[in-house]
Amino acid sequence: MSRKIAEFPCAPEETAGYEKEKAVRAGCTFPQAYVNAEEMVKLAKFCKESSGSIFCELPFCHTLEAEAFGADIIYGDGATPPRSGAYCCETVDELLLLPKMNRLSGRIRETLRACKILSYAGEKVIYNLSGPLTICNSLIDIRTVFKAARKEPEKIRKLCEKFCEEELLLLKEAKDSKVRWFSYADPAGAVGIVGPKTAGWFTEIFSVPFLKAAQAQLGEDGMIILCPKITFALLGTGHAALEDAVLPKAMTYHEACSVMAGKISLAGQMCLKRRNYKLKNGMMKRIVLNEKTK
Repeated sequence: MSRKIAEFPCAPEETAGYEKEKAVRAGCTFPQAYVNAEEMVKLAKFCKESSGSIFCELPFCHTLEAEAFGADIIYGDGATPPRSGAYCCETVDELLLLPKMNRLSGRIRETLRACKILSYAGEKVIYNLSGPLTICNSLIDIRTVFKAARKEPEKIRKLCEKFCEEELLLLKEAKDSKVRWFSYADPAGAVGIVGPKTAGWFTEIFSVPFLKAAQAQLGEDGMIILCPKITFALLGTGHAALEDAVLPKAMTYHEACSVMAGKISLAGQMCLKRRNYKLKNGMMKRIVLNEKTK
């Protein structure tokens, strides 16, 4: 299998965020905006309006799934997003023994409730899902996972199967909360960080089976929007191809994602943070997974 995975450059100006002082003046409170549904709604709307986005995005960080597995998360005061504290695991065996993701209480439940509030208010909500290495990054020293990937690959396969099952259940609950758009990224697993061999392997053992199963349960009007780093990994390993899809007119990538949900189930040609990126030729790329791969 080819390992010629291109790197998608993340420019500094693409960094998502907000000015805390302006958010506070708009009525947002911290750290409540990270833990309470009603406060999440305020911050999601503020971020949408201040950035000129079409979508409200939740959660605001990549620590939510890890916290639902038991990770220690520091919420902060709003100047920075939630971040991981002390690791709760030292070995891959401990990761495998972690209980199922707690979706019935805590921050993950509040996030799902915020999605429902926003959706019923007519907002277009994107739910941000994290990949396996990003989840691990808040649970354990990530070097332990890379070492196990070389020496005990079957354990990492089992761990990815565990995470895949839990992420699919989370997707279902978000869908039940009226979410139609999902994004999927794995920042800790970017090819520029882990190298092409490891990035390709995790694409095969997690991204491909997860995305195929996610598409199957997405429904007819939903869309999964990939980080372009994931797109390039799928293309570079031969697990996907791109097809043209005709847009109603020339528009931004954000606008295209908004109007093509249901017509395109898997997108990912551009970073969602590039909100004003124009698709000038009136075409959008559809990602088609190779049916011959597992």
